Amino acid sequence: MMTDAPESEMFSSRRSEGAANDEDVRRRRECAKIAKSLYRVRRARTHTFGAHAALFGEPAWDILLNLYIAHSSGRAISRTKASKSGDVPQTTGLRILTMLAERGLVTRIDDPGDRRRSFVGLSDAAITLMETCMMAFLDAAGRAPRPTQKRRSRAKTDNPAARAEGPTTVSAHDRVARPPTKGAIVREP
Repeated sequence: MMTDAPESEMFSSRRSEGAANDEDVRRRRECAKIAKSLYRVRRARTHTFGAHAALFGEPAWDILLNLYIAHSSGRAISRTKASKSGDVPQTTGLRILTMLAERGLVTRIDDPGDRRRSFVGLSDAAITLMETCMMAFLDAAGRAPRPTQKRRSRAKTDNPAARAEGPTTVSAHDRVARPPTKGAIVREP
């Protein structure tokens, strides 16, 4: 049985850029969650529609989703396992992996411990494209992470009226001022 290897040993270019800030970490976690959800939904759709599932085939997308999920959890996937994640015959999956590599979306590294096996992972460009796509899905669902904002103390405001009434927050969706809830992040005007 093929096993996954730690990505840190195989594909380290994105991880070696240094510690990401909290917002990047939060964004990447959200992207990973949506990718996992998309992959699960696609597998459930295939299972539900059975023989009719071939009508919905996008094996390249399934492979990219699976490679992105592996990347987000820090694992590299064997070429064989990645080819099967497209829910197509293995030879077709291998052909798709070759096409993805030719387009610069997938990189391949031979297993130093077993010359018969190789690992595949997303290129830096593909990771960026997948994160952009996942953020678009999150944004369309109204769940895109918002930038972190600083909390403002009521005592430090220069406006006496604001001190008396308390700070307000502005909803990102409807831009209507509302009193803040306990622990709310307050925007400065």
